[in-house]
Amino acid sequence: GSLSGGEKQKIVVMRALYKIPLVLILDEITSGLDENIANEIYERIFEKMKNGIVFVISHNNIHEKYINRIVKL
Repeated sequence: GSLSGGEKQKIVVMRALYKIPLVLILDEITSGLDENIANEIYERIFEKMKNGIVFVISHNNIHEKYINRIVKL
């Protein structure tokens, strides 16, 4: 009940990674976080998902060093 928005975002991401899904869709997951925390989260996500597919929907480019294809709409 007294968690910040950033803390809630981190919990949701860690829950999603708990079972290591085959496909993960991330929609603006780091919008409320500072760049250092966002980089740490993306690093952990892509480390866990190295054999899976990750779709990242974002308005910033923090995640670009981890991905192999960009589709801009």
